[in-house]
Amino acid sequence: MKLAFGLATFLFMSAGFLASHQAGALALRSPIESKKPLLQSIAAISLMDGYKDQNVQLSKLPKSWQWNGRNAIGAPSQSFVSPVLIGDGRVLLSILGGGLQLRDLKTGNKIWSVDIPMGVASIPFVAEPFVYVVGMDAKARKIRLSSGQEIWNATLSVESTGGIVVSRGVVYATTADDSLWALEDGSGKPLWRYKRPSPTNSVYWSLRGSARPALSLDGSVIFSGFSDGAFVALDAESGRLKWERSFGNRKGRFQDADLSPVLSADGRRLIVALVDGDLLALSPENGDSLWAVSLKCASAPVLSEDGKSLFQASTDGMIYSVAPVEGRVQWKVKSSQKSSPASLGLLQGNRLAVTVFGEGFKVISAADGTELWQDNSEWNSATSAVYDGNRVLFVTSRNQLLVYRIDETTKSASPMIQ
Repeated sequence: MKLAFGLATFLFMSAGFLASHQAGALALRSPIESKKPLLQSIAAISLMDGYKDQNVQLSKLPKSWQWNGRNAIGAPSQSFVSPVLIGDGRVLLSILGGGLQLRDLKTGNKIWSVDIPMGVASIPFVAEPFVYVVGMDAKARKIRLSSGQEIWNATLSVESTGGIVVSRGVVYATTADDSLWALEDGSGKPLWRYKRPSPTNSVYWSLRGSARPALSLDGSVIFSGFSDGAFVALDAESGRLKWERSFGNRKGRFQDADLSPVLSADGRRLIVALVDGDLLALSPENGDSLWAVSLKCASAPVLSEDGKSLFQASTDGMIYSVAPVEGRVQWKVKSSQKSSPASLGLLQGNRLAVTVFGEGFKVISAADGTELWQDNSEWNSATSAVYDGNRVLFVTSRNQLLVYRIDETTKSASPMIQ
């Protein structure tokens, strides 16, 4: 995105879209009664130490654990990145103003933390026994997942608000100066760098480079979009350009193509969302357009587990379900009373978790968009939700991890601790 953020007026980006933050105390309230109970709120964990806010609470009922607090930089600043669930009951958290944390979801306890100057605003990549991340200090790091021990770090050009993928012994990372880096997995040594022209020389606090790159099924080609509207395919081994598409001459405030792309399960379609622009399907072979839907995209697309539906949030508060083969709109619903954009996450049972900027958190049916459950607490901006088959988690704009438990048997959506 061609916007800059400072410490006094801080902008939030979730899944590549910007939304303004409303400063002030935030009260966490229990979910409203639901006609179809689905989730129970469990706990709220502050991811930053040393600050107490008496207005922050999850409920009046006893709870297994809860931390109160707020983050450290800005006025106040926000978390960018969704939690990353580890299969054995742990969660990896990227924190602006802090760094990287691994926590035990049963107790909420911190297993380890790695302090990183100015923190982390990019999506980490877990390939056990390691985790890879690029911090706001412009360093890529390989870290041992069990202990937090740093294996190596490599200095890149600037910070990242995008993400990392790792394949065939190579670490690929986007940075905010419209670059894509390839690093040697064993040492962090740079192998090649692809860079797009930047629209300005001032890049340190920019929000460019928000995409997490995608790889072809065989790992031989890497795909990424950039803030000048270009979307490219590169040879993964050499960084050589294979093809390029330009979407930077369209009408509107934004020209960006730097939301994270999604490759279809069969590898035949590359789904690309243009910021405040179309949702596209491109051929991975040559970049040709297969279909386009005009809907003003606000976040990266989400592909259903069966690969039969794409879900996309728009800048005017709508959520769309699109058939990925032909680009046909299957349904659309309005998720926001204020026409605010949302971030989407997949849940079990053909459901979507929807975090709406400034309007709370809800669950809708992935089959037709019907609202199933809602917590109307004003979380303000928040990350996309993730789930592990039992718990649903997301991080609020005040660097708090909210944890819900899936329970469809209870007759109330109020908290219940076992």
